[in-house]
Amino acid sequence: MNEISSPGGTIVFVLLAIYGVIAVITSFVVTRQKSSVVLTMFGKFHKSTKPGLSLKLPWPIVVKDGVIELNIQEIKGDVTVKSSDNAFLTIPWALQFKVIETKVEQAYYELDDPQAQMKSYILNTLRGEASNLTMQELFKSNESFERAVDETLSQRFDKYGYEIINVLVDDPQPSNELKVAFDEVIASKREKEAAQNKADAVRIKMIGQADAEGESLKIKARAFKEFRKEIAEGNSEAIKAFLHDIDNSITAKDVLEFFEGVDLRDAIRDSSKNPGSTVIIPVDFKNNITIPVNSKE
Repeated sequence: MNEISSPGGTIVFVLLAIYGVIAVITSFVVTRQKSSVVLTMFGKFHKSTKPGLSLKLPWPIVVKDGVIELNIQEIKGDVTVKSSDNAFLTIPWALQFKVIETKVEQAYYELDDPQAQMKSYILNTLRGEASNLTMQELFKSNESFERAVDETLSQRFDKYGYEIINVLVDDPQPSNELKVAFDEVIASKREKEAAQNKADAVRIKMIGQADAEGESLKIKARAFKEFRKEIAEGNSEAIKAFLHDIDNSITAKDVLEFFEGVDLRDAIRDSSKNPGSTVIIPVDFKNNITIPVNSKE
């Protein structure tokens, strides 16, 4: 009783009591869902906990070193690539990954900044793949990019305790200079198409006009044929009527020459109504001699 009640004994008792409380409190670890607490024993990895309440040796034997997340994490970014035909494009990408529960020690201690290292591998992989493709091929290579990134990261980071869940590579985005060039090409193509359409319209119109003129000429030819036929039939009837009841000294040729004389007189009459016109009139039918007659005279 004297030893316990002494000042030194009291201090020791109090310290033991305090440590007892601390030991009890630090012997329990509460771990949240989708996470794990990393425990160390005298500075060396001891174990990782599962979600819920866990028991451990009290402080300072086993201490809590940190918490690592086990849920699926996502990082995003853009990478500027150069195609084999010297076109610069920006490729958006996204990566989903998580820590493997059985490899918490590797994930927690092996890498200082795993996300930064993953980004570095993604950039190098995409740039390497794009350098072998043309600009047009880049727009069709999303799936091949995703496979290449997934294979690279899975091989590199599995041993570090990380599982690659999904890789998404979006459509390339052209630079501003490339967009301007695209706009110029599209505008030029539209102008070419407009000019071609206009030329086609003119060609179709000309063909239509030619077809119409051809049909018109056919109709005129048929009409002229009928007209000449009517004239021939009329002349034939006129000659027959003229020769009727006339002696045989007058022939059909004489009658035609008579009608020709009538036509000449009509021509002279009609030309006199139109100053400036010229009519060629045969004077001697037998010798086929003609003289010009000007209506002004």
